[in-house]
Amino acid sequence: MAGLACGVLGCGRITTDAARAWAVAAGAAIMSLAMLAFGLAPAILLLVPLAVLVGAGNGMVNVCAATLVMTRTPEQMRGRVSAALAAVLNAASVASLAAGGALAAVLDPRQVYLLAGALGGVVTLWMTVRLAQRLGTSRGHRDISFAAEQSRA
Repeated sequence: MAGLACGVLGCGRITTDAARAWAVAAGAAIMSLAMLAFGLAPAILLLVPLAVLVGAGNGMVNVCAATLVMTRTPEQMRGRVSAALAAVLNAASVASLAAGGALAAVLDPRQVYLLAGALGGVVTLWMTVRLAQRLGTSRGHRDISFAAEQSRA
């Protein structure tokens, strides 16, 4: 809970869509690296600070991604989009539990964490590359807000 609170509270200071998008990528990277570290941890006491890191990354991803989706959605569609987002997240949660359980039947727990961290890392790398292509990597980030897209049309 401490990590989650830190991640969530830190996101309250983010004011641009571009920064929120980068925070989603950073949160995903933190979670992936912590999962890899779970699999490599030589002592059980190291799992506590790693769990705090996972919580912080999770808080960053959840708050910033949900904020991006809701602020970029036209008001008349927010209810439908919110329901769709909740359905996708709930389905992913159930699928991850099923996949984790199936993997735990054939792999040892360390291997499951290593695999989860590696897969998360691949997805995070892909997301970061796509984000850099969309926003650019210089200080002159393009505005990705819905209002900016509408004003250009």
